Formats: sequence, C-alpha cells, structure tokens
Amino acid sequence: MNEVLTQVIINTILFLELSDDEIIDQDAAVSQLEQMASILKQLDEADQKTFIKLIEKFADEEDSTDQERIQFLHSIPENLGLRE
Repeated sequence: MNEVLTQVIINTILFLELSDDEIIDQDAAVSQLEQMASILKQLDEADQKTFIKLIEKFADEEDSTDQERIQFLHSIPENLGLRE
C-alpha cells in the first residue's frame, strides 16, 4: 500500500466525516464512506495491515492540536471494519 494513496484516502475520509452539513450532505458522505470501506476490505491481509500501519503513522505524526481529529485518525481502521 502506497503512502501517497493512503494519505489521499485519509484526507478524503476526514473531509467526508468532519465536514459540516453546509459543505456536504451527510447521507452522501455516509454512502461514500461505506463504499470506500467495502473496497478497502477487498485488500489482502498484508495490504490491510500495511494500510492500518500507515494510518497509525500519519495519526502519530499529525501536527494538529485538535485531539478529536487525532482520535478520529486512530479510529479509521475500526470504523472501516478493517480491525475488530
């Protein structure tokens, strides 16, 4: 799993999840997140583990003081159903 592609996926997830209703329709955001989760679950186990490690790396390197954002980053694998 490529770091650049993972960053694009993370940024898209953050946009869909954290944007308010004036920016994006929440039903559309949920639908897109569900589609992304379905596709990412098709990764083989090794790629899923790499994807999760990259998400954790980006979360740990996040320079934001927004703890909600950092916590959300750490929750992405579970939210996508990649981690039980």
